[in-house]
Amino acid sequence: MAEMEKIKRKRAPGAGRKPQGITRKVSLTLTEDEWAQIEALGFSTLSTYIKQQLATSETAPTVPHPSTAHTNFVFPDHNPPADRAARVPVALDRREIAFTLRSAANEAKRAGTPVSDEDVAEAEQRILNMLFPKGSEHAQLAVLHQYICPATGKRYGSAYKMLLALVPQALQWPAYDRARKEASQARQSKGPLYFDQIR
Repeated sequence: MAEMEKIKRKRAPGAGRKPQGITRKVSLTLTEDEWAQIEALGFSTLSTYIKQQLATSETAPTVPHPSTAHTNFVFPDHNPPADRAARVPVALDRREIAFTLRSAANEAKRAGTPVSDEDVAEAEQRILNMLFPKGSEHAQLAVLHQYICPATGKRYGSAYKMLLALVPQALQWPAYDRARKEASQARQSKGPLYFDQIR
């Protein structure tokens, strides 16, 4: 009898582990360096990293298209110059910036134009100083109809696209600075030119 009662017993409503979502088996092919970079970010699982990226992208401010905008929307003819555009918080995480920089550095290495670790670190610091002014908690970008790159003034449809375009340039900044400094020192070492020396 007790055995029959045990068989009929049902699980209480709401008991058990709640479903986290739909599980799908996927296969990701990344280089050893790229896997190491993801693991270095400190996420417990890969799905946690993906969820964080999705959550970050959802918080990005949306810019309406002129064709669907309200009548009080600022159209291009009335837009202020880029240097006067309001800077707003955007969804760019510091870890995402570091990951994008290292990915670009790995691509440069595979292409035969390696970038030193010191230059990568300097490029990262300069991007952070540019995007997080005065140590702000969130990245700040000027936004009109699009996101404006603080280094070039070019406009992009998303903050992440802006970052992807900025990173390869930032990796070259330290080398450009060294080249300019060396050229300046070379000119100074020659001393002043007199009128009869000018050809």
